[in-house]
Amino acid sequence: MKNDISTKIVSLLFAIIMWFYIIQVQSPEVEKTVKDVPVLFTQKTELDSRNLMLINDKEYTVDLKVRGQRKYLVDLNKSNLSVLADVSNIEGTGTHTVYTSVVIPYGNVEVMNQDPSIITVTVDEVIEEEKDIYVHTNGEPAEGYKVGSIKTTPAKMKIRGAKSIVGSIDHVSATVDVSGKSEDISSVEHFELIGSTDTVITSTYVTTAQDTVDVHCEILKKKTLNIEPKFEDGLNNDDEWYTLDDNSLKSIEVAGAASVIDSLDKAETQTITRQMIGDDEEVEVELTLPTGVESLDGNKVTLKLKKNTR
Repeated sequence: MKNDISTKIVSLLFAIIMWFYIIQVQSPEVEKTVKDVPVLFTQKTELDSRNLMLINDKEYTVDLKVRGQRKYLVDLNKSNLSVLADVSNIEGTGTHTVYTSVVIPYGNVEVMNQDPSIITVTVDEVIEEEKDIYVHTNGEPAEGYKVGSIKTTPAKMKIRGAKSIVGSIDHVSATVDVSGKSEDISSVEHFELIGSTDTVITSTYVTTAQDTVDVHCEILKKKTLNIEPKFEDGLNNDDEWYTLDDNSLKSIEVAGAASVIDSLDKAETQTITRQMIGDDEEVEVELTLPTGVESLDGNKVTLKLKKNTR
């Protein structure tokens, strides 16, 4: 036989045929372990109807040990196995034990062991709350300009989800870029959910009414105006009159819409009466500024007056 090549070939073919017959036709029973089969929670609509929600952050998996004919186990893996966990009997919040069941695509394969066979889930109440939206600015406007009021649409964000997570959200935060801007900005911005410790909260167990917010940011023009005090009738006459002392505050910086600011050449005070002037000839008085114009030094100023006589 050492020199008979044809006999060797026939023997090899016979061995292959016998192996194929035993493995594929006879197909002896074997065992196989399939790890990390994901758990699918069923009947979750029952929880929804009770205003409840599963909040376990980790993804549940089960290890399965199965037995059956080899030809059925060869292609058996976690993608074609199903582990089901029915949560329809859960009626309240807290920790609950749920049993699992295994669905196998072949009827003659037996589950020998599943680890774990029961799992523990946490259930929370579903709530909806409105949270304030805060907008932060990035960068600096053009020279001679400043950021004014910022408004968002919506003014507050509706957030729905697990009570323990929604309750930990302090506010909604968005950012608008004002770098080099000299005109008002209208933009659509994404946002983050911020907790009480300024940490970003990301969770699949909360949903927001919308994914973006519309932001309108005023860009105000700045200007320095001379202060012009306004006195009551009769306080200044031919014999004596008041003017600003050399050591008095004489100007302020204001900001507002460019169309208004460009037309201003002075900042007038409210009417100063004799009773308002102290013994030291100082007076605290509010400024009279057009609507939409603000003083960057505060709307109330203290002026030092000088009494002039003939």
